[in-house]
Amino acid sequence: EEGAEVTLTVSQEPGTRAVPDVVGQPVRAAVRALEGAGFKTRQRRESSDDVPRGRVISTTPEPGTPAEVGSRVTLVVSTGPEQVEVPTVVGLSRDEARDTLEAAGFVVRTEEREDENAEEGTVLSQDPAAGTELARGETVTITVAVQPSTVRVPDVTGLPVDEAFNALADAGLRPTQVTRSVTDEDDDGVVVRQSPAPGRAVERNSRVTVTVGV
Repeated sequence: EEGAEVTLTVSQEPGTRAVPDVVGQPVRAAVRALEGAGFKTRQRRESSDDVPRGRVISTTPEPGTPAEVGSRVTLVVSTGPEQVEVPTVVGLSRDEARDTLEAAGFVVRTEEREDENAEEGTVLSQDPAAGTELARGETVTITVAVQPSTVRVPDVTGLPVDEAFNALADAGLRPTQVTRSVTDEDDDGVVVRQSPAPGRAVERNSRVTVTVGV
């Protein structure tokens, strides 16, 4: 009726509420918890060696801090361990490669591969490749050259004895000499026979006997 009293209920400030503790939670669950408590959210990414990727490292304001309902809470979300670029170590020695990779924060695993054309101990390949980004503490495998366990006996027949010895030593073999009388002066000081025969596969450091004409 005219003249009756009408009561108006007027809204006040939204009020304050403690920021929920969402540290360590997956980011989606954290956002739901904060928005359910009446807060808005924003996210910032940061690497962490301790907090798994996709989980909350911290919040601003900190958990338990009174904050105005409707205000914004910043979530710092882990991107996992810091990513580091793998350096190039192909062509380095085993020790140089290990030092370089360990200085970058990686664990080094070594494999060996026979390669008669590469200097022993040289890094032939690496996995992952140079330039790949990995977390510190992950493993990089290097493949290092070693000399083959067997070698082919070179043909030194007809060579002067000094040249024959050098050729056999360069092939990883141990030359020894015996002599035999010859009638042709052109055979004097020259290898007229060898054992094992040319082309035969033998163990590295095997003895090869050359017969030199006298």
